[in-house]
Amino acid sequence: TDVVLEEPLLVLQQRSESARDAEAAAGFITRARAWWADYVRLSMNEFKHRPVKVLARGEDGAMIPSPAFVRPLQLGRLLPTPRHCARVVSLLRPRDDDAHAAAGLTGKVGGVDNGVLESEAGEFGDLESKAAAAAAAASTGLGTECWCSLHTLLSGRCGSQEEQAVLLCS
Repeated sequence: TDVVLEEPLLVLQQRSESARDAEAAAGFITRARAWWADYVRLSMNEFKHRPVKVLARGEDGAMIPSPAFVRPLQLGRLLPTPRHCARVVSLLRPRDDDAHAAAGLTGKVGGVDNGVLESEAGEFGDLESKAAAAAAAASTGLGTECWCSLHTLLSGRCGSQEEQAVLLCS
């Protein structure tokens, strides 16, 4: 039997899910701001101008907290030691970033890396405006940096240094 949802119920559910996602993102940004303030304070201002990637654009175009890209892989006994894992990652070819850029999958948007925050006198960067600039650039067809999923990285058998580092951390 077919289940038919009424349009008002569907719209209500979509709005509810969007509000939940926005609330989760706001909570992450709040925690990231607190972390950034502690980071700058503890590093004695040594790293206050160092860019830190807090959000990254996924393959679907959504801005995702960068720690979400690192997850434990369920490999059982396939790779028993970190040395074995490093060997597998070393077998991946380095990705040709020029070809990747030509495909529109990397680059800066208006001179700002997506999700990269820099501190000015200990202040947290303007994440919301950077995310909005990235979304606007994506809608106009300008290239933005894209982080590949582990599946894409492994099936393509090549990746940037950053993607290989994320794989190694997983």
